[in-house]
Amino acid sequence: MNEQRSAVQPEQENSRTAVAARLRLKEKFWEGPVVKGLLIFLLVLILQIPILFIDGVIGERSLRSRQATEEIASKWGREQKIVGPVLTVPYERRVEQEKDGQKVETRIVEQARFLAEELHIDARVESSLRHRGIFELPVYRVELAMTGWFRQPDFSLLGIEPSRILWDRASLSLLIADPRSITSQVALFWNEEKLEAQPLSSNLLDGSKGIEAPLKMAPEAGRYAFSCSLSLQGSRGLYFAPMGRNTVTTMQANWPNPSFQGDWLPVEHAVDAKGFQATWQVALLGSKMPRQWIGNGHAVKTNTMEIFGVNFHQPVDAYRMAERSVKYQLLFLVLIFATLWLMEVLTNLRLHPFHYLLVGAGMCLFYLLEL
Repeated sequence: MNEQRSAVQPEQENSRTAVAARLRLKEKFWEGPVVKGLLIFLLVLILQIPILFIDGVIGERSLRSRQATEEIASKWGREQKIVGPVLTVPYERRVEQEKDGQKVETRIVEQARFLAEELHIDARVESSLRHRGIFELPVYRVELAMTGWFRQPDFSLLGIEPSRILWDRASLSLLIADPRSITSQVALFWNEEKLEAQPLSSNLLDGSKGIEAPLKMAPEAGRYAFSCSLSLQGSRGLYFAPMGRNTVTTMQANWPNPSFQGDWLPVEHAVDAKGFQATWQVALLGSKMPRQWIGNGHAVKTNTMEIFGVNFHQPVDAYRMAERSVKYQLLFLVLIFATLWLMEVLTNLRLHPFHYLLVGAGMCLFYLLEL
């Protein structure tokens, strides 16, 4: 009996040893570097699900931000683009048309446009932030002072006879992207004579808006001086078009983070914590703008016009930062998990896949906390 028991015990011990060996082999298999790498790869794919939802939240917040800032801009004033002034002188053109077998001469009134010889613009900008809930938008008030002079229009270059020119119907026009935000009466002078400004009635350029004033022009005069002062509200940016043979623009603002944009950068500028000062000087020879043209904007389009100015840049945009972070989340996850995996391989320190899951969940929470 004792001999039978002693024979059974080694068999049981061998069986337990074999089971333990199989378990150790199984553990080594699941804890092996290749299998662990595959599990980490699978975990990275699983973590893309919460990242996808977080990306949706970021997109929804960005959309709300754009809607809120657009609502502020629609009530305060949008991005402003100042184009002008432009001198308009109408003239008659005779056209022969055939009617009932006979040639009939008709008269058509067309518009000739002329740019200034010298244009000086002084802009004094007071900027601030407007809020709508948690969203904000940089807005400004600007005091504009424009001075310069026009040469007597030369119609010989356009092939127009002097007798057809309608000097008494001339006008001076100033294009403004959002004229609803003019906050004071416009002071407009032509040869020291005050003019009465009114909304722009003609299509000076493609889709143009702004103000105009009728002029009293003398054909024998050789020079016309003008000046214009107005107060304007806007948001995001302020831009000008070089509408003179020589255009000099100075701008002073209390915004410490300007972003100079457009086809020309300022020739001089100074930026500090209190604001910035900038000066642009543009010659018509370096521009595509014609000195004079005929018609209602066929030669010049506002959407392709060369401009210069400043964008009131916000240095920190939480939604843009969150969007950029999420774009690189896959790289961050792979690098961190690869570091933990290498630490396991090199130091024989074993980490449970749940530890990887906690690290990945913490990173996903980081992208959410950025909002």
